[in-house]
Amino acid sequence: MTEWNESRMQKLKTHFLKQGEIHPEPNQEKHELSHEAALKDGLVLPKTLQNILKIGAKWNFVKQSCDCFGCNIIVVHPEKTTNIFGDDECRTEWLEDHGEE
Repeated sequence: MTEWNESRMQKLKTHFLKQGEIHPEPNQEKHELSHEAALKDGLVLPKTLQNILKIGAKWNFVKQSCDCFGCNIIVVHPEKTTNIFGDDECRTEWLEDHGEE
């Protein structure tokens, strides 16, 4: 497997910016996390993802997407979001069906 070194990361960034956009800092109001954020015990971001997040806290695959189109790379604190569930009600239903978080 090829190493994800600084040079390769910069090439990824250059290629990515042709169609997408990179936001350098996490949006605290949306509970986005940085590459150095503390996670729960036993959880750790993979090194390559940490390096990607060092370049930008959020990567939108489409310019001016408002986080709605295509695919976005963002790390959000799991207790502070319902994005994956839709809303608090769906999250509660999921927890009832699948157990604790």
